[in-house]
Amino acid sequence: MNHLILPLTKSSWRSGRIGPIEMQDWYVALAKAVALHVKFPNSKILVLSNVQVVGCEHEVDCSLFALHKLGVCDGDILVVREAQETIEQLEIARDITRKEGTALVVISTGFHYLRVRWLMRGFNAMHYWVFGIP
Repeated sequence: MNHLILPLTKSSWRSGRIGPIEMQDWYVALAKAVALHVKFPNSKILVLSNVQVVGCEHEVDCSLFALHKLGVCDGDILVVREAQETIEQLEIARDITRKEGTALVVISTGFHYLRVRWLMRGFNAMHYWVFGIP
C-alpha cells in the first residue's frame, strides 16, 4: 500500500437528507476517494468512524454501501470502527500511515475544509475537498 485515502464524510446516512444521494456531500467525497484510488495504484480507502445516530445506519455501513455501489471491492477498503471526532480520525489515520510507511490522502467537504486543514497541520498529508449537498 502506497497511499491511504481517508474520506472524512460527515452525516453519511442514506435517509433523511435532501437531494439525490449522488449529489450529497458525503457521497461526493467517497466518489472522490474512488477517483484517487484509481489515480494512486496500490492504495486503500480508509473508512474510519464510530458514529451511529439512533435510528440510522452506522456511518461505516453507509460508506461501505456507497463504495460498493461505486465499484470498490472489499480488498481495497480498510475499515476501522473507531473515533467520532475529526481530530481522532485524523490521528488514527496518521498513526496507520506512519506504521505502514504510506502517504496520507484526506478528503473533506467544503464546509469542513478549513477545520480539517487546521487539524492536519504538521501531518504532511495531501488534502482534497469536494462540494455537494450538505
